[in-house]
Amino acid sequence: MCLAMNKYRPKRSEITGEPLLDDGMQPSERDMDTIEELYECVVDGYATADTIFELDKLIKRYPNNSSLKNYLALAYQRMGNEERGREVHLQQLAEEPEYLFARTA
Repeated sequence: MCLAMNKYRPKRSEITGEPLLDDGMQPSERDMDTIEELYECVVDGYATADTIFELDKLIKRYPNNSSLKNYLALAYQRMGNEERGREVHLQQLAEEPEYLFARTA
């Protein structure tokens, strides 16, 4: 195969439960409880503007937490703002091209 063609071949990804961007900042126990509550709201379809606000605050506190960004995108989509949800996923894909949920959105 021509070497120039290698740049067009998809990279092989390894599926892992480890965060891609780990800055050593783990959410506090209190924040973990909040994250779990927000996750339930998003998954169950009860996301509101308050959900978005809380996720934005947590993302500012933990900017390398991939899951929070994924929850934010899903919250927008569940609230009917598909375009904004897609924008969040595309931004995340640019930041973390190997993050599975950003790649499949």
